[in-house]
Amino acid sequence: MTLDRAFLAIPISQQTRNMVAELQSSLASGVRNLRCAHPETLHLTLHFFGKLSEENLEKVKASMLSVGLNTKPFQVDIHGLGVFPSLRRPRVLWLGLVPAKPLQSLHRAWREALFLAGMPLEDKPFTPHLTIGRFRHKGNGLEDLLEEHTDRLFGSLAVEQMILYESRLSAQRAEHIPVHTVHLEG
Repeated sequence: MTLDRAFLAIPISQQTRNMVAELQSSLASGVRNLRCAHPETLHLTLHFFGKLSEENLEKVKASMLSVGLNTKPFQVDIHGLGVFPSLRRPRVLWLGLVPAKPLQSLHRAWREALFLAGMPLEDKPFTPHLTIGRFRHKGNGLEDLLEEHTDRLFGSLAVEQMILYESRLSAQRAEHIPVHTVHLEG
């Protein structure tokens, strides 16, 4: 089996999806040019692969198992609202995840497992976040919005499993199909 658009992610609970949908609804009326992510496709991306050959897919599955066996489940808070890359040129609207250290440790363990499996890696920084929207053009009123929500606690995220997804794009939205799931058992 070959996957054309594969990524590894932490799934988001239905309760969190509902919270994000409510937040998106309230933000959409006050922020121009914001295109909200569909709540059913929300996830915390650990790694985007793009195309995965059958051989590399098996390496990814083995790496997932190794990390899952050595990592205990944990929880992080969904805290604060921000934009990437900057307030001057916002492209992505995100919710923060704190503390970031356990997620960064999970990401580092994941990268090490991939490296040991012989997978090529890009050297990209990892900033844990949930993408909840994108901007086509600069949004208006972002400064006030971000200031209003900078210290807001939106809930929590249980990090209990990793899922390898295949993403299939359509005119309506992307569909994320689970291919392989590993629970954190450390």
